Amino acid sequence: MLRCARLLRPIQPLWSRFPHTGLNGSAHEPWFQSDPEENGMKERIAVYRERAADLHWWDGRLNSVIEHYDGTGHPYRILRKLGFGGSSNVFLVQSTVDEEYLALKILNNNHSRGSGPEIEIMLSLFMDIVPPHRSTNPDVFDDGRTVSTTGISRAHMGRAYIRALRGIFCPDRVRGDDESRHVAFLLEPLGSSIVDLWRSFPQRKLPLEWTKRVVRQVLAGLSYLHVRGISHGDVHPSNIMCDLGEHPQQTLEEALARDPAPAEQKDDEYLCSRRLVIPQPETLENLNVKLVDFSSGHWLDIAADQRDHGHGEGVWPYRSPERMLELELGAANDIWGLGCSVFEMLTDKFLFGRMDPPNENARWTAEHCHLMRMAMHTGLSFPEYMTQSPGGRKYFDEDGELDFIRPKNPYRLDEALKLFVEFEQRDLEETAAFLQRCLHLDPLKRATADDLLMDPWLN
Repeated sequence: MLRCARLLRPIQPLWSRFPHTGLNGSAHEPWFQSDPEENGMKERIAVYRERAADLHWWDGRLNSVIEHYDGTGHPYRILRKLGFGGSSNVFLVQSTVDEEYLALKILNNNHSRGSGPEIEIMLSLFMDIVPPHRSTNPDVFDDGRTVSTTGISRAHMGRAYIRALRGIFCPDRVRGDDESRHVAFLLEPLGSSIVDLWRSFPQRKLPLEWTKRVVRQVLAGLSYLHVRGISHGDVHPSNIMCDLGEHPQQTLEEALARDPAPAEQKDDEYLCSRRLVIPQPETLENLNVKLVDFSSGHWLDIAADQRDHGHGEGVWPYRSPERMLELELGAANDIWGLGCSVFEMLTDKFLFGRMDPPNENARWTAEHCHLMRMAMHTGLSFPEYMTQSPGGRKYFDEDGELDFIRPKNPYRLDEALKLFVEFEQRDLEETAAFLQRCLHLDPLKRATADDLLMDPWLN
């Protein structure tokens, strides 16, 4: 659910099949890397500590009580850290009134001031509050489709796969300059991300049937969002989390008993204290996941230049072609992120990890390389409207060819999968075909969530 700064760390290039780049590499050692978080946590913590004064984090001390500044609502006691990232800290809290456990996501001050779209989306999804820009006719989309949003909220199966909101408040009094404001989201408590789940397996990969179950549920959640006119905007494995089963409150009590809080807390430990360890689902039947974190979400009927946060850079390994080329982001952007995530679940490797030039004399950039690999893995060409767009002209010439860098041979998705997983031929073909539908270079031709739910790979 947190922004994955861990994924933006520079990664040492591992090249192959690029004779025109001036780099050498083995034909059987492609450019796939694992997430470097495990080796980079100390550096990550150091960066957050260094930036704490500028970002104005909420000082969430263990056992302190937090409440709305005007005294309304339940007070909540902070019990443990659940996670942290570039925009927020997430704590496990317990109501001092009814003892219910919830997750409390508190944005730092910088992100609190830009949290309007996230608040609008969450209120619309879970409290049926119509956002201002759709208040005149909330059930009509720009393309003429009409939909009863209240009916969708109550009936769509995908609603169950979106993390539930319990409330939004400001824990501190807002002064005139807004410098002290922090926005806090009370959320349904969840378990670990699917990254932790697949790394709990001996092979550090998610088995095929487990992956399919996760993908079905994520697609159902995306279908619900897209019908509601919302794009998640940041689909990747760390934003897909396991639920806590049939008895979440009991599960959390047992986790707290097994992993008690430290007796003492350093001055800045609220920022980077270790997370509460919550058990993973043990059987396929108990595996249920939810999409989390709408900090990059947006309404599909609002153009990028009218949104508060525009395009955003996104997390590198999951950046879609349209995001890189600064085109309009729609529902197809979510599907691209899911396709990249499926490859990572099955292999524990990024399909599109960042590759920087080997030296300052190279004329191509990491973006050139990223776009080239998109074409290599899919075997497709970028359409003219993409290559000749203002963003496209940064990387493509007038003929639609990438500047400065040329692939020799395609390296298709089935070949990439075979490097890391052993599949029966039918499973390999169906998995690669599913990924191909998720990763079509042209967002106008990319499969929708509803299309993919009917794909043979999932049925």
